[in-house]
Amino acid sequence: MIENIIVGGGFSALSAKLALGSTASFSILSHTLIKKNNLNLRRVRDFEVNKIFQNFAYSYAYFGNSEKNLYFHDRMIMGGHSNIWGGFIDKSTLSPEILKSLADMGIILSPINNETCYSSSSKGVHQLRDVNNKILDVKNFLTPDYDGHLVSLSFNGSFYRLGYIDNISGDLKILFSKKVILCMGLIQTLNFIIKNYNRDLVFALSEHNHSIGFKFSKKVEKIGDGFVMYYSLFSAMRHFLGIKNRLYFLDSFSNLFPIFIRQKYSDELSHLQFRFVKDSRGNLLLKRISGPEVFGTSIHYFNLRINNFSLDDFFKEYFPGIVFLGAGSIKNCNPGPISNYILNDAFEKLSHNVN
Repeated sequence: MIENIIVGGGFSALSAKLALGSTASFSILSHTLIKKNNLNLRRVRDFEVNKIFQNFAYSYAYFGNSEKNLYFHDRMIMGGHSNIWGGFIDKSTLSPEILKSLADMGIILSPINNETCYSSSSKGVHQLRDVNNKILDVKNFLTPDYDGHLVSLSFNGSFYRLGYIDNISGDLKILFSKKVILCMGLIQTLNFIIKNYNRDLVFALSEHNHSIGFKFSKKVEKIGDGFVMYYSLFSAMRHFLGIKNRLYFLDSFSNLFPIFIRQKYSDELSHLQFRFVKDSRGNLLLKRISGPEVFGTSIHYFNLRINNFSLDDFFKEYFPGIVFLGAGSIKNCNPGPISNYILNDAFEKLSHNVN
């Protein structure tokens, strides 16, 4: 019998590991996918995001996307979005306990400045890096005990029964655990809900309004509300290509060519409502109910609601004590990095509360 099982392999799963602490007993189920077998999953290219210098990842779901200008992302490999992200976090919101946990794991919070070719309207923003000075890639800090894709979950009043497709053999295997921590990302969380709850549901998400522009000076502009992040042209190119280590010979050109990408998050929120409907062929499709014409460009969508209930409230009737972690579980956040909110949420839900 497993004491605690973490389902997922991205930053939320790492946050769970940090919050549980080194003395806790836990196992990790990767929730990646190699063997589709007869799961009725289909590849959804709309949700895939890949970069040249990082491992290619597919998205598989029980549903397709019928909406234009809807930017959801799904990476079903170890590390998840941390394979390709910028690794930014607001250090000023983190407790000494969290900072110590990060340091003990060998994760460095590196200041950003003109030398690193990044700048921000918030002095608290740092970049998560490893001891080799590469942007944090979670796959280097998590080793799954079970490599497979979660397909079923039930609770008998005392413990959980998890069914998963093993990525090596393709067989259905069963695990038993006293507690479950789901860290699967938006698309895979929706997959889990669709598979386990065959009824009409209305979903909602929020994000801070977001825009991208250019700036031709190193000076950080004064802004009223919101949050602004600046990338030198060459650091933006590194990010676009998925290069995690610094290329100092390119960074040095920032002094000669002071061209910066300006990424702004406003205090104003956009809200999206959607449901799943079947087309004439019986295929399940994501369908927008209401919301802006464009949604998801910030990549920091949060607060997933189901029939106006939070994830935790929706599932507590069926799965007492289950823990959801990730951006979908964050109810409120300020514009800017969301990783610090995920970390704080993990420590609030798990630290000192799990055996």
